[in-house]
Amino acid sequence: MTRESIVREGAEPGPADRQRSLPVLGALALASLAMEWVLPGRWELLAHTAAAASVLSMLWMWQRGRRADDRRISAAAKVERAPVARLPASALVAQVDSAGRCIEVSLGLATLLGLEPDDLRGAAANELLGPLNANALAEAVRKALGGECVGLHSQLLHATRPPLWLRVAVAPIRESVPAAPEATAQPAGDDAQAVVPAPGAIIGCEIVATDVTDLQRTIETAQRGERRLRVIMDQIPVTISYIDAELHYRYVNRAQEQWLGRRADEVVGQPVRDLVDDEVWADISPRLLEALKGHHVPLERHRIDRNGNPVWHSGRHVPDVNDEGQVIGVYTVFFDITQRAVAERALLEREAELRTAKEAAENASRAKSEFLANMSHEIRTPMNGVLGLTELLLETPLDSQQRPFVETVRSSGESLMSIINDILDFSKIEAGKLETETLDFDLYQSVEDVVQLLAPRAHSKQLEIACRID
Repeated sequence: MTRESIVREGAEPGPADRQRSLPVLGALALASLAMEWVLPGRWELLAHTAAAASVLSMLWMWQRGRRADDRRISAAAKVERAPVARLPASALVAQVDSAGRCIEVSLGLATLLGLEPDDLRGAAANELLGPLNANALAEAVRKALGGECVGLHSQLLHATRPPLWLRVAVAPIRESVPAAPEATAQPAGDDAQAVVPAPGAIIGCEIVATDVTDLQRTIETAQRGERRLRVIMDQIPVTISYIDAELHYRYVNRAQEQWLGRRADEVVGQPVRDLVDDEVWADISPRLLEALKGHHVPLERHRIDRNGNPVWHSGRHVPDVNDEGQVIGVYTVFFDITQRAVAERALLEREAELRTAKEAAENASRAKSEFLANMSHEIRTPMNGVLGLTELLLETPLDSQQRPFVETVRSSGESLMSIINDILDFSKIEAGKLETETLDFDLYQSVEDVVQLLAPRAHSKQLEIACRID
C-alpha cells in the first residue's frame, strides 16, 4: 500500500493545498507593504498589521502541513509493518491493501507456498492459495474490505507434496490513528488531494491461515468410519435408534425406518410422541423415562405392523451417560423375534395337544385296566366253582376212560385260572403293584398237560398229537 493511498475526508491540507495557499498569502503580505507608501500616514498602522497577519498565516499553514505529512507517513508505516512484523516467522499471515495486493507476507506462509516473502509482495491476494481457491479467496477479500470477517476451508495442492488443508480467516484492518484537529472541508475536483483516513476506516485486510491437515485427516478418517458404521447398521436386521433427553429421535437405522414407514430425514429431530399412536406411546413412554433415570430396561413386546401382521420384538433401552455422569439420551435396540415367537407358540399349542392326548390315553389305559381287573374277578368266581366240582368228581369212582377226561378238565381249568391271574398281574403292573414270587416248575408235567389239553380237538379233526421227552 502506498502512503498517498491512505485517505479520509476533512483532514489536514496536503502539499497541493499548501502550493495554492502560500502564494496567495505571500501576495497579500507584499500588497500590504506596498500600501504603506501609497496610503496616508493614518493608514500606515493598518498596512503593517495586514502584512504581519499574512506572514503569520504563511507560517501556520506551513507548520500544519508538516504535522499532516508526519502523521500520514506514520500511518502508512503502521500499515506496512504491523502486525506481521510482530508475529513469529512460523505464522501463516499476509496483509493486503485496499487494492487487493499483498503488502506483507510472513516467512511461514511463504515457506508453505514454496516461495520467499519478497516474491509475494505486490501479488494479487487471490493468487496466494493457488487457482483452486482463487475465486473463494477473492470474494473473501472483497467482503473483508467491506467490513466483514470471513472464514474459508481451503485445500492447497502441491506437485511434489501431499495436499494440505488450511483454515483461513480474512478480517479487515482498521486505522487506529488518533483523530486530527478539525480542518476546513477540501474542495472537490481534479486537484483534490488524498488525506489521512479517519479512525476506524478500513485500510486493508489480513489473511490468517492455520494448517489443519492433521485435523482434516482425522475428520476424514472419522467420516469414513462413520460411513462404514452406517452401512453396517443399515444392513443388520435389528431396529436401532437414539432418543435424546427431550424424547426426540436423533438417529434411526434402515430397519427402524422400515418399521416406522418413514425416511430418516422425516424422523430425526421429531418427537417420539408425534410418530407413534396413543397405545404405543402409553406402552413405551414409562420405559423410556425409566431408561433416562440411568436404568437398563429389557423387554419383549408384541406389535401389529403397518400391514396388520403380528410382530414380536425383544430388546432393551440403554441409557447414554456422558463423562459427567449425566444421562443425555437412550439407545433402543430391538430384534425381530417373530419367527421364534410363532414357533414357540406353535410348540406350546402342540405341547397342549400332546398333553391332552396323553391324558386321554392314560384315562383309556386306566379304564382298560379297571375293566380287565373286574372281568378277571368275575371270571375267577365261576372258574373256582368248575375246579372245585372237578376235584369232587375225581374223588368219585370213575372208569379208566372218564378219569383222564376229568383230569384234563381240571388241568384246563387251572391253566385258565393261571391266565386270569396273569391278567390281574398285568393290571398290577400298570398300577405299579406287581409282586414276584418263586415257585417250583416241572417242565415234563407242563408239556404233558398241554398235550392232554389239545388232544381232544386234534382227535376231532382225525389228527394224533403226541410228545416224547428224552
